[in-house]
Amino acid sequence: RAITKANEHDGLLTGLSLESGNTLTDTAHQLIDRRGVSRSTVEPAVLSLILVALVLLSRLLSAAMTLRRGELALASLRGYGRKQLWFLGMLEPLVVLVVATPLGVVLGYLSARVLARRWLVPDLPVPFILASALAVVGVVVVTALVAAVVVRDAVSEPLSSQIAGVRRPAKAGRAVIILRLALVALAAAALVTAASRNHPAKPDATDLALPILLAVASGLLVGLLVLGIAGLWVRWSSRRRALSSYVAARTVRRRREGTMVILPVTAALTVAVFAVGVSLAASTWRASAAATQVGAPLSFSTQLSLPRAVGLTHELDPKGQWLMAAAQDFPNADEATSVLQPRVIVDAPRLARVASWPAQWTPGRSAGDIARELGPRRPPVTFSGTSLTMSIDNQVVGDFSELGVAVRVLDDTGDLRDLNLRPFPHGKSTRTTPIKGCEHGCQIETISFGGPSALVEAMHGQATIESITADGTPVRGVLDGPWRPQAPMIINTKQAVEQVVLRQGRQVITFRSNTPESYAGIGPTDVPAVVPVLYGRLAAEHHQLPTGASGLFKVAPAGAAAESLPFRGPSGTLIDFTAFVRSASLDNSDTLVYIWARNDTPQAILDALSARGLSHPTSEVQTKHVLDQDAFALALRLYVVITALVILLALAGLAANLAVQLPARRRDAASLRVVGVKRRAVMVGVVAEFVVVLGAAALAGVAAGGIAQYVVVRTVTLGFVDSSLVPRVVPSFDVGSAVTLSAVVLVLLVVAAAGFAFLTVRGARTSSLRENAR
Repeated sequence: RAITKANEHDGLLTGLSLESGNTLTDTAHQLIDRRGVSRSTVEPAVLSLILVALVLLSRLLSAAMTLRRGELALASLRGYGRKQLWFLGMLEPLVVLVVATPLGVVLGYLSARVLARRWLVPDLPVPFILASALAVVGVVVVTALVAAVVVRDAVSEPLSSQIAGVRRPAKAGRAVIILRLALVALAAAALVTAASRNHPAKPDATDLALPILLAVASGLLVGLLVLGIAGLWVRWSSRRRALSSYVAARTVRRRREGTMVILPVTAALTVAVFAVGVSLAASTWRASAAATQVGAPLSFSTQLSLPRAVGLTHELDPKGQWLMAAAQDFPNADEATSVLQPRVIVDAPRLARVASWPAQWTPGRSAGDIARELGPRRPPVTFSGTSLTMSIDNQVVGDFSELGVAVRVLDDTGDLRDLNLRPFPHGKSTRTTPIKGCEHGCQIETISFGGPSALVEAMHGQATIESITADGTPVRGVLDGPWRPQAPMIINTKQAVEQVVLRQGRQVITFRSNTPESYAGIGPTDVPAVVPVLYGRLAAEHHQLPTGASGLFKVAPAGAAAESLPFRGPSGTLIDFTAFVRSASLDNSDTLVYIWARNDTPQAILDALSARGLSHPTSEVQTKHVLDQDAFALALRLYVVITALVILLALAGLAANLAVQLPARRRDAASLRVVGVKRRAVMVGVVAEFVVVLGAAALAGVAAGGIAQYVVVRTVTLGFVDSSLVPRVVPSFDVGSAVTLSAVVLVLLVVAAAGFAFLTVRGARTSSLRENAR
């Protein structure tokens, strides 16, 4: 019945079974697979990998063609024509491409089979389809085009430039400038388009291209910025005595091969930050979805009533360290109320210690803060014993000659029941009633007045509670703390209690009602009169909720709305058990009751639960594991693998680029040593150059990746279902992780720069200059 009501309230898919326990997960799987989110996730990673490979290829070919300038010059002097020079320049790249293509196809296919066997369904066919062949052809063609562009620049150089020992920096051509501006404009347009969405949507071409475009645009802009700063740095350092600063600035300004590594390093770090950020955001969402579905590390479904479940948790775990009770309450429809919003009821004082409460649900407020906002403000009124005695001064005039009193308590077993004292005659009198089930402690919820058994009546006057004891011991909290009138649970029923005043250790209750359609009751002030309720982000915030007895009780939002709540997600309404039983009835509603437990619950307590039929809990870890196996999560794993390949490829390309530059840099260092520059100054200059260049690339990559990750996570449906019961993916950017990543990258780059500087200076000998002269 409760599941049926959930379907009616939320329009959820019909035919869901309570026994499956994976309704949310199954629905998520269907919708995620139908949207093809996994494919949209992997495509930008693959494109990023291809982009970094092409950029590195162009840089390495440029460096290689720089070393072969002498060969091209010699071929020109021997009468080679332009076609022959083209053949000479393209021969090496094409041979490499012919050898690498079959190797890449074989390795890619084998890797796909291995990943499919480990991550997907066993024995899943992995065919080599037409799309794979077309992708191979596309990569080969683009690679050949990149090689042709690089060779064209080398072949188009005049003979004087080819013969020159040092390649002077030249201004970029018009086509290059137009291409740069176009890439920057495309990156800006993609960023604005993605960030301007009001609601999350399925990934489109803009989202797929955003990380790549930001990486390229950031690399280009940072490269130009470094060159501009290097010019100012040269002029500034030329007026100072420190030669190392001048050497570093001059090298950055004039040796463009060093600044060419900015683009691939920036692209690799952008992809890394984006992939890690999106993976963390999706993993956080899956943890939030699992916490929403289960509510705690362990959740036992029970047929007990909610008060009995609360009593059981208090019996087995008196200190509230491992167990708590929770429930979903679905009020029945009637003609008096139109607010049929399901409620989630929790034993709030135990919420922080037992329940799962991801930080993204209520940013800035912990589960402890929520428990304090919802739960009782002071300890409840409790007593223990076998008899209850009350003395009352009855000055009430009503439909009945005597005053009936009923004390509603939550007993040892968790049952809500009324302790009816014999009616009090007019004047002062004392009544005693035997009680059962209060040996350990009963909690007083309300005290009701009226005719026999506290029946409602027209009444006015005063009744003074002069004493109340359990087995002769005064019940603390009744005559030494404030109480207030209790609102009726039935609509169109008058509140007969006008005021409750604590006067000289006595509770003086004033009644005024001229109709039997009234209710006279008082309750302790440990919970507010207007019940605090935590609403979900999508929940309609009402000022009144159904009592379950054809009435409404007043509620008020407990702070800002939550991103998600147990069971109900962003459409949930969370209320404390004590406040709820004071204001509402469970007799006219359908309730799903659960007992939550921590992972480290002692075995003795788990055995006690098992003895009461609670032995097969739903685990939050298992629920998240199921979510971790969906197509989107698996695609993100592949994204991380590709990201690792991108970084390795960038580092390998950087090492190869430095190795190609090493002979020329050794000659430069030897030239400086010949004119008297100290070895230390040369080494510091080389280190400073690479720290500036690679540090700028690292910072640009982290910034671009962080921006892309924030925008995409905020505006794209990264695996969450369009349902009011499932939390959304919350955009986030972990500044600490970004700073840590930047620091690690900078340290690695500084170490690499120091090693390269050591190799440069160690090989800088005058013999290399003599060899070069010959």
